[in-house]
Amino acid sequence: WGSGGPGPPAGGWMASGGNSGMRGMRQFGMGVDQVLQLEMVLPDGTHVRFGPEEWEEAPGYIYPKTTKVNGYCNEKPEAEENEWVWKECDVVDFNELWMAARGGGGGTWGIVTSLVWQLHQQPGHYHMRFLPLTTDETWKAVLADEAKLNAIDETVEDFKLEYFFNPSALGVDDDDSNACGNDSDCYPNFSLPPWQFTCAGATVCLGESAAEAWATAWRTFLTDGRGKERLLAGGLSGEQIEEMSGWAYGSDWKEQAANFFETSDVPVLSDGGDLAALESSLFNEEPSLFAVQSLQGTPFEGHAASNHPPFVYSPPRYYGMTSAIISIERTLEYRDTLVPFLTRMNRDGSPWYLGSKGIVSAHDQMTAIPQSRREGGLYLIFLDLVKWEDAFEAVLPIIFGDLDPNVDAFPGFVGHNHNVRHGPLKNDWTKPCPLSYTLDEMDELCISEQEATWGTELLARLEKFKAEIDPDGIMTCPTGVGFKRAAAKEPALPEYTEDPAPESSSHGFLLRGKHVLFDLSLVLFLFITN
Repeated sequence: WGSGGPGPPAGGWMASGGNSGMRGMRQFGMGVDQVLQLEMVLPDGTHVRFGPEEWEEAPGYIYPKTTKVNGYCNEKPEAEENEWVWKECDVVDFNELWMAARGGGGGTWGIVTSLVWQLHQQPGHYHMRFLPLTTDETWKAVLADEAKLNAIDETVEDFKLEYFFNPSALGVDDDDSNACGNDSDCYPNFSLPPWQFTCAGATVCLGESAAEAWATAWRTFLTDGRGKERLLAGGLSGEQIEEMSGWAYGSDWKEQAANFFETSDVPVLSDGGDLAALESSLFNEEPSLFAVQSLQGTPFEGHAASNHPPFVYSPPRYYGMTSAIISIERTLEYRDTLVPFLTRMNRDGSPWYLGSKGIVSAHDQMTAIPQSRREGGLYLIFLDLVKWEDAFEAVLPIIFGDLDPNVDAFPGFVGHNHNVRHGPLKNDWTKPCPLSYTLDEMDELCISEQEATWGTELLARLEKFKAEIDPDGIMTCPTGVGFKRAAAKEPALPEYTEDPAPESSSHGFLLRGKHVLFDLSLVLFLFITN
């Protein structure tokens, strides 16, 4: 069981780090941390195979530290695979290639033709559910009360921060906390009338122990923790809070829901008032079907369509998209500020991943993942910076407020697996690079896309190796190491217009100038098969 799923991809997903909140990333590390061997065609055409051959124990890490990587060259690449001849060679610094190819971005170091994954035992895959299984008519009035509804939504976001980053406060150990995660936080969204149950980005816990810990922790949070204070301040009664404390379900949620449906003819809160539709959404969500469903209607037989299509320039300038990573330490320090912010993201359908202390220690200390990303707690994705400019500007001081651009090296704060654009202003890291700038102005006045991703020091190392392995710039990729923007023709900037809100904000995201269907089942398929 790899962190990317039962058959994780070998392309850009792995090369950019490999996020997968629902498949053990918070326990076992990122996608790059599961790679045991790589086979590639280098920019000069050499066919190589390489991987670690010497290690040493590393206290505080769950994997040994790689100390030496050996490489082998295929002396008969034109032959059939069973006739290939591999001999040890030194055509490149394989230690550096091992580092760069795992997290240094795709389309830059060579073409990956094969790799070997470390697998982990699958302990059970449980979708966590918040289900308002009630026939109490008073909840209709609660949902119609904006202040109470806001208190409920913020309580849910606050609970997630507690469970994922401060689990001991809920009596949960790190193992059970790290066994739970999510790919995108479009769930649960109590502010969508009626309450939304069908989003594929639900929290998932691996193992029955973690699933039960999740449900128990919710009850603790509402009866003895911060949640009770927040809900009381929001105007909910003690009786309502007590009922809500029973609305988080662990591994037995289907049995609990089925029993409720058998004994309640008219539940108050159902999917559009249609009980049959609600039952269907709850009981017909087999994850293994997602891949099959995503193939329907695509132009490429056996493959899902690209989302987004390949670019030869830097696309986030045109869509105003980017990501931002906030450390676990900063997330907890600025928790009261972030909870309303995360609630807004949740309602908008903007996704975010979760980091963990496990990611910090789950690697061989030879990857191109900056420490700022390893220590990340929240991995936020801003899909429309025109819409989110104020929020993005509020996040930057949280990340960089105690750093001095005149003294400190830029640490990196963008995840290369998703949307990448220029970082903040070079002379003030708490201010975003204005979308109104031309590309020339962005390059001159703002942190580059590459430095925003890998940080000053790691980028310098990657650029040095790029010049050695690919001096002619044969391999190049937008936002990647060594990318030369001058060689790419830049299309005209489309006008920004507000589109009508999507029918379901958990499945549709508003982008610059158009509405793009972003189906999470398609994302799951891409994670598994890319």
